[in-house]
Amino acid sequence: METLCEQGYLNDKQYTHGMVSSYRKRGVSKKYIQARLAQKGLPADLIIDTITTIDSQSFTIHENPEIAAAITHARKKRLGAYKTTPASEKDLQRALGSFARAGFSYDIAKYVLEMSSDKKQDGY
Repeated sequence: METLCEQGYLNDKQYTHGMVSSYRKRGVSKKYIQARLAQKGLPADLIIDTITTIDSQSFTIHENPEIAAAITHARKKRLGAYKTTPASEKDLQRALGSFARAGFSYDIAKYVLEMSSDKKQDGY
């Protein structure tokens, strides 16, 4: 095992960076990323530092990475403003459940679901 680490085949920092980048592009919440990578045995401080670094590189100060990830989630799952048919109360509850399972807070889910179609063009 030490030989693999010395040769660079096992590198927690590089693995964490790749996984966090991939998760953020897929529209995954910070909470979900932390849980998944902690399951793999990665240190919590490394996970948080990597998420902070990637978010600061990918988003400006005015952008909220969690909202951006939630918008990506809504677009992929066709929720809220991305839904083609009018939403009923049952659809709203299903959408909130989808956001909850993905690790988003109620406030962020509600914000994204209430976005108008002109806001979705701007990204916020």
